[in-house]
Amino acid sequence: MSRPANQYNLITPTEFVNTLLDSRCAKVEHGMFTCYVPEGPGTIKNASGYIRVNFNGKKILAHVLVFQTRNGFSPSERGEEVSHLCDNPSCCSPAHLTSETRRVNLSRRSCPGYIVTPEQEVFHVCRHRPECTKNILLDRILHGPPASIEDSPCNI
Repeated sequence: MSRPANQYNLITPTEFVNTLLDSRCAKVEHGMFTCYVPEGPGTIKNASGYIRVNFNGKKILAHVLVFQTRNGFSPSERGEEVSHLCDNPSCCSPAHLTSETRRVNLSRRSCPGYIVTPEQEVFHVCRHRPECTKNILLDRILHGPPASIEDSPCNI
């Protein structure tokens, strides 16, 4: 005799992801964009910054679960992986996730995405499609990192 799934307190991936994004993620400013970073009980951040969540008794990478649930497929079935357009491994924002080959994913590490001048002018320099959402300050390119946080033109 089989038992209904809800008798084991299992929830669907969609229910879990909706709850995760709506109430269990901190909204973290990352450059010009806002990343969703899971926090609280059942979340584990590894040394590389990736976050695993407990979903129905299994530890799963949060960004992979969000991508698969929102897009309806697993990138690994296509020989691809989930890539962060924002270059923030803790981020689970669906808008910051894409599926692509490992080679393209790794090439994003050296891409500045956008350049923002101290006057807040934005220049798109990314050649990826979709574009990277990370950004750097033009002042840091020209003059290096600030000596202190107070010297930063945007007080990051």
